[in-house]
Parts: sequence; structure tokens; C-alpha cells
Amino acid sequence: MTHSCCDCARPVTKYSKGRCRSCASKAVNRDRAVIEKRTNTLRTRAVTKKAEVLTPATTSLVRALLRQHSVSDTYAALKRREDGQPVTYNQVRQQVRFMQEDVAVEALAALSSAAALVAHAPVKRPLTFEEQLARVAAGAALVPTFRQSRPDPSRTLGGVATGML
Repeated sequence: MTHSCCDCARPVTKYSKGRCRSCASKAVNRDRAVIEKRTNTLRTRAVTKKAEVLTPATTSLVRALLRQHSVSDTYAALKRREDGQPVTYNQVRQQVRFMQEDVAVEALAALSSAAALVAHAPVKRPLTFEEQLARVAAGAALVPTFRQSRPDPSRTLGGVATGML
């Protein structure tokens, strides 16, 4: 004996409760009690998200602690506070990310200002042979050049069969 959906007459298994999947989801989504429950859940989440925003004083405290301690130590210290505002581990980690972004922005600004200084700096001309000799006579040391113990890859046979030679 075959069973069929009570809404669309599509064949269903004997274990279904009278409806196919698409008709069952449509029926659930039309139910006023389910709609109210979902709405209340979304409202509750929105209220808790607003409560999770740190105050500026707490943010500065978290950043000051993070400069000297790890994330887990900072979270443990803030968890024991008695001023009433809860701090989550994810909020502490988020402050770490914000601090890293601030450092990156500062580094980028410093890099751009250094690039501007280099762009305006005069270009040094190479020393002549006589100038180099004068430096050596004045006490400048010669630096030994690095000599490879193995030949560089451009002078090897290469390939898979190299090990067989």
C-alpha cells in the first residue's frame, strides 16, 4: 500500500506523518506559533548583541591588559571583575584584532612617510677607484665575499636521473 502526501498527492514513505518534505516545511512556516517563536528568538539575540558591546572604559582596560598579558590571562582577570559588566572571550580576541589593525595602519603610515623621504633623498653616485683606495688607506676593512660550497643549480645536470650518475 502506497502513502501519498495529504496536500499534493506526492508519494511518501510510510514513516512520514502525512506530508512530503516541501509541504511539511510550508505548513510549519505558515504556523503562527512558530513564526512568533522565531521572531522572539531574533529579538532576544538582537538585545544580547547590543549588551555585548564594550564601553570605552572597558575597551581601554582590555587593551592595556593585552599589551602585557596573553588573551586567556586578560579574559581570566576581567572575568573576576566586580563592576558588573561581563566580558566574553571573543570580545577580548576582537580587541586583539583591532589592536593589530591599528598597528598595521600606523606601520603603513610610517612606511609611506619613509618612502616619501627616500623619494626626495639625493641619489649617491658610485665611488671611483681612487676614492675606494683612499678609504682602504684610511682604515676601511674589506669584507670577504661568500663562496658557495656547492655549485648553484644553473651549473648542475639536474633532472631525475642525477642521482644515478
